[in-house]
Amino acid sequence: MRTDRTAGSRRRQLDPASTQATVAEANRANLRACQRIDNMPFSNIDAVRIAPPPATLWDFAKRFYEKRGANPSPRRGEPRVEAELEVLAVPVNEDAEPTAEPFKAITRDVSPGGVGILHTRSVSCTHLAVRFRVGKGDTIELLIEVLRCRPTGPFYHIGCRIVKKLSAPAADEAEAAEAAAEGS
Repeated sequence: MRTDRTAGSRRRQLDPASTQATVAEANRANLRACQRIDNMPFSNIDAVRIAPPPATLWDFAKRFYEKRGANPSPRRGEPRVEAELEVLAVPVNEDAEPTAEPFKAITRDVSPGGVGILHTRSVSCTHLAVRFRVGKGDTIELLIEVLRCRPTGPFYHIGCRIVKKLSAPAADEAEAAEAAAEGS
């Protein structure tokens, strides 16, 4: 059995069987979302009526990238590419049913396995269906799992794992990440 630190420096035992059960349940939820997300078209959303990300968010993103520079995390197994693109996001549950109003935000970075998003508010949903344009107007649509949502300055960074590519102009995820970088 492994141990894990919890609040107050107390240790608790992690039961491998319960950890596997939790992972298995998360995988089942992602599978249900993948099966149902195809029925949720973005065409029903009037993106023109959704407020764009504010200029202060764009300015923050530009300053953040200039300050940080190209410094990929050594813990990452996949390269990530900085990409400042407007993204349309629809909060959904594990069954891919919308749970809140769609919003527009900015991608922070894109990798073959994940997407970082900057937004003006915190999100509490488990999944997002996202759409963004890259390159010469090609559209990428993804189902992503929200792993964390943390304050970053006056805004929020939403760290996500790609669950399913709904549509993409590129042949694979690596090309999609490169296309996103070229579009920024």
